[in-house]
Amino acid sequence: MQAMLHADYPEGEISILGIDGFGSVVNQAVFSDIDLPWLQDIGEESLWNGWEVTYRDVIIYNQDGIRAGVFNLTEHNLQDPDEFVALTELLLSIAGVN
Repeated sequence: MQAMLHADYPEGEISILGIDGFGSVVNQAVFSDIDLPWLQDIGEESLWNGWEVTYRDVIIYNQDGIRAGVFNLTEHNLQDPDEFVALTELLLSIAGVN
């Protein structure tokens, strides 16, 4: 999805990154085909708790750094083309490029 968004919107209006919760260990094999920045939360920061994350949430922040939407990938399987389009449209809408 990130490659598609960068191709369609080369100004970089939308960037995707992942964050793993503190105490969790990312299985690197799962991400071997994914070209995204991936961060590991640390106890001192505890972004996972501060952001009130549910496992597999896509938390969307607008240009002002304000939380503007959440899309959970357990509830919405991106293998379903309609769900993929729904997330894409949500990202574009919040970025103001839709």
